[in-house]
Amino acid sequence: MVLARKYRPKTLSDVEGQPAVVQILSNSFARNSLHHAYLFAGHHGSGKTSTARILATMENCLTSPGLNPCGICTVCKKVFEGKHADIVELDAASQAGKVKEIRELKNAASFSPIEGAKTKYFIIDEAHAMSTEGADALLKLLEEPPAHVRFILCTTELEAIIPTIRSRCQMHEFKKIYWRQIAETLEKICVSEKIKCDRDAIIICARLAKGSMRNALQNLEKLSDFAGDKPITTEHAQAVFSVASELLYYDLFDQIFSVAQTGADSTKAVRIITNILMNGTEFGTICDDIHEYLRVLLIGSSSSAAKEFIMISDEAKRRLTPQLKICQSKLELVKDFSTSLFKRKLEVEHGLSPEAALIHWFFDCFYCLNRGA
Repeated sequence: MVLARKYRPKTLSDVEGQPAVVQILSNSFARNSLHHAYLFAGHHGSGKTSTARILATMENCLTSPGLNPCGICTVCKKVFEGKHADIVELDAASQAGKVKEIRELKNAASFSPIEGAKTKYFIIDEAHAMSTEGADALLKLLEEPPAHVRFILCTTELEAIIPTIRSRCQMHEFKKIYWRQIAETLEKICVSEKIKCDRDAIIICARLAKGSMRNALQNLEKLSDFAGDKPITTEHAQAVFSVASELLYYDLFDQIFSVAQTGADSTKAVRIITNILMNGTEFGTICDDIHEYLRVLLIGSSSSAAKEFIMISDEAKRRLTPQLKICQSKLELVKDFSTSLFKRKLEVEHGLSPEAALIHWFFDCFYCLNRGA
């Protein structure tokens, strides 16, 4: 089975990275005060549709309705498969976006549940794609739905939802899931699935997921397919996702500090930049990797409990130690390095080559170090 489906949340406690949403919905259910219309907004893969399905099973589970639905009764199974007649899932981009479809939806909402459910649910994905006329047609139904009906609208573009729709729904914002939390979940899944995977490969999967648990699971599955029966290595992840080794960035900063301190030739730095770009990594990802290095540098220089916040390889930790000694008294340089990188990223967006941008940034860092000397 596809990992993203197998490990899709089945209860509110399974929903990752959304503690406020989970607490509000749990308390609302316990107090029998669920709203008749919800608007779930946030990044794709953050749990919006899964949470909508979970609410439907919490109310309609045949054996244990409540915060922990059984997940195995007929209703639960059909809801999670998207096949229950009373739990209707619609895609506004293709199905429920026009006046005609909304009128059909209003007609369907007027009928009582027909397949054993207590409450009928209409889950509308991509709600921002509804036409203006379709949204207007939905207003009255959202304001005064039949007692046996709940609506859940899901969107990745909150600003595109018209204010009159928003005002009739209880809104919950789903945040991007922090990559470290994603990595910890992937490690547990690897144990459960008996997948042997380097920790650094898991970190790459998590960071490239951009806050989406679904993306992270797809990344892990892709790596598993690539490795076959062999353990997944960091090199596999670098090859599959076209990312540079984190150690290349440590090499690059070694050169920045060396050139600033000794006046050494910058040829080696240019070679490192070329190696980073030869991996085919997008410039935005390179910037993310450099910012992650700067985050590690900042935390390592300023926190006595740095190990709690840093997830890097043992070799990276060894390489980091002398760099921390250089920066401990110059933490303002981290901000300067980051600001300069942001400016160079904007130049790339306006046509500057990534290679030229990185070389310019390298010398920006050199000048910052000399200025702070």
